[in-house]
Amino acid sequence: MTLGFTAVIIFFSFLMNAFAGFGGGLLAVPLLALLYPLKTVAPFTNLLGFSANVLLVKTYYKNIQYKILIPLLIGNLLGSLVGIHFLIIAQNVILLKLLGVIITLSSVTLFITDKKVVFKPNYLIGFIIGSVSGVLSALFAVGGPPLIIYLSSIFKDKAGLRATSLLFF
Repeated sequence: MTLGFTAVIIFFSFLMNAFAGFGGGLLAVPLLALLYPLKTVAPFTNLLGFSANVLLVKTYYKNIQYKILIPLLIGNLLGSLVGIHFLIIAQNVILLKLLGVIITLSSVTLFITDKKVVFKPNYLIGFIIGSVSGVLSALFAVGGPPLIIYLSSIFKDKAGLRATSLLFF
């Protein structure tokens, strides 16, 4: 029965990810964390998300903006190391409470900032956003909101936003 619920959660999470370009983790992690320890769920969800995005990025590779992506990826690498460290040492109960706070804050922030925040491409801001996204991805597989807020304020076309975010993830 648990395996069936897991399959349904993963299917709908990554169906949403395929349509939106992100968000699979936002749906999958909280639901899977009800069934499994978060220390198992986050890496598993990241692995599935990576696999799904490799398939999707082939469609959009012409629209990738590498100049914007590089500081994000460097920050993501460093942030991921910090996130992995805390994922290893933190207790599952604490991680679950923090996950609830992060999901709530992400949802409210995405709702409030809808096209109201404007950034210009900047290496320092890109590095910071990439770092935050890396920590959240490593801990909870929910690193999308900071990245999407940043990229959607830069890109006016959906193809560039989707391609760059897919390659990042």
